[in-house]
Amino acid sequence: MKLSENKFVTTKAGFAAGTGTSYTAASAILYSLDGEALTLTPGSNQAQPATDANTGAAFVGVPINKGCIFIYGIQAGAVAVVQGPLADLDVGGNFILAPEYPAIPETFVPFAELIIKVAANGSTWTLGSSNSASVTGVTYTRKDLMVLKSRLHT
Repeated sequence: MKLSENKFVTTKAGFAAGTGTSYTAASAILYSLDGEALTLTPGSNQAQPATDANTGAAFVGVPINKGCIFIYGIQAGAVAVVQGPLADLDVGGNFILAPEYPAIPETFVPFAELIIKVAANGSTWTLGSSNSASVTGVTYTRKDLMVLKSRLHT
């Protein structure tokens, strides 16, 4: 059995920007981990997790002409986030090579992804301290997930 077959989400979280630096997951998230049926309802305007669930350290800022993927998931009954490595952008603000997904902890159930791209006219963007929307030069792409995708679909 593949790991993703043992942890998955069965409903859309309604993942969106919150006000300021927050996020919104408006819908109850029905998910399964190791065969158990579970539910979490984060709600609107939730504070971002302070640290990466993989490293335990603060999130790395995304500088100009770079981008990366953040995966939101449920771990130990709470929302957690893991950050992928930084990837270069071309002059048009597109990834030169598709960015890599972060490592996913064994007990982490992905429910959403946030792709951040910081153009040349932007400034370093950091999850939890930078605004979740409307920052000059920053492109935000949010998607609800059921399982972690096999590859990035930009």
